[in-house]
Amino acid sequence: MLGDLDDNDVEVTPDIEASVTLFQALSTQWRVSMDGPTGIDYTVIPMLASAYGICDLATVIKDIQLMESKALELIHKK
Repeated sequence: MLGDLDDNDVEVTPDIEASVTLFQALSTQWRVSMDGPTGIDYTVIPMLASAYGICDLATVIKDIQLMESKALELIHKK
């Protein structure tokens, strides 16, 4: 399973597939300051979720917050 993946591959399980899909769709919705990205613009999430047929917004938003937090940690790592 994980041993079959290349270093850059990530396995997405069905239970988080909607969250990952929406997170990827939000790639153009990051708010940016002079210091770099500060977070995702959450106002577009309901519209994108509707476009992708995602109904469980509460779970998806929690997952996105986790991915966003980790992404910001990696982006701003010194």
